[in-house]
Amino acid sequence: MTFQVLSPDAARRVDPPVSRFLQTLPQGRDIAVVPITRLDGFQFRDELRGTLEGKPWVLLDFSEFGPEWDQQTSHLWGRDRLAHGWFGGDEWAKLDAFIREHPPLITFQRELLLKDVSDTMQPVEYLNYSAPIQAETEDQFNARPIDVFFQWGLSNPFRPHLHGEIFKHSQRLGYDVCSQLDHLDRCITRKDRPSIWAAIHTPHYARVSNDETIRWFGKSKVVIAAPGCGVKTFRHGEINNSIIAMRSDKLVYSVNQCGIALGDAPVDALWEAVRGRDADYLYRTYLLNHAAADSLRHERYVKEIFMPAIQKALQCKS
Repeated sequence: MTFQVLSPDAARRVDPPVSRFLQTLPQGRDIAVVPITRLDGFQFRDELRGTLEGKPWVLLDFSEFGPEWDQQTSHLWGRDRLAHGWFGGDEWAKLDAFIREHPPLITFQRELLLKDVSDTMQPVEYLNYSAPIQAETEDQFNARPIDVFFQWGLSNPFRPHLHGEIFKHSQRLGYDVCSQLDHLDRCITRKDRPSIWAAIHTPHYARVSNDETIRWFGKSKVVIAAPGCGVKTFRHGEINNSIIAMRSDKLVYSVNQCGIALGDAPVDALWEAVRGRDADYLYRTYLLNHAAADSLRHERYVKEIFMPAIQKALQCKS
């Protein structure tokens, strides 16, 4: 099975993170894949009508719905997507009408509610593009110098709130907070260091390389994946050798990441996980996360999750 990418945008634009996902697919002309994200100045590509009419095609929707989304309201193309303010206007309405009149064989949607799942409506994830990493031994994992790592940009009010909560509770619980990447090396080499938590605001104009960020993941027991403009973020694919910590949500995931639920008292939940439970619990959780992250490696995900879902939809249609 091979795939041909057809942007629905008249200017043929594809969001770069989605383009990276598409590059992992076998290229050809068996089935068309139409990727959708919110694009400023979007204009519908009218030629899709003739190209896709009567042919099986796949809708790949990586759209996000903002921090205010209640995770109750569905936003599905061909049904109720236009009710979301980010997709108003005549051009998005043309795309919505096309999808309603020429429904895809299957839709993969990043922000998909559990209540909306079906054989033809499936979740999709940000993938793990790192090379395979061997799981550490329990002694190696327990020796990691950073208990909790949280690096964030400002796209959701929960992120600065959690940053503040980490500082607020540090004296009560007795951990040390490092808030700058360039301090971390010196922070972790101190003798008799306490529990170390990193809470680092990295604005868009001061981003560091992804390799540098992932290097610190490997020195941390727990890494926080906080929601941004979407519930699912890059972190869900990037945290491939640590324990993921995330808020509970109502979305469906292709792979259960078995992490730490932050809950209403996120700092206490994190402290209980890293210091309140026995070390065996933390290491077992790490191994579960390591296996889940390996399932999100792009080669495995496409072969074991993405393509089988399409094949099943084709069989049902025939």
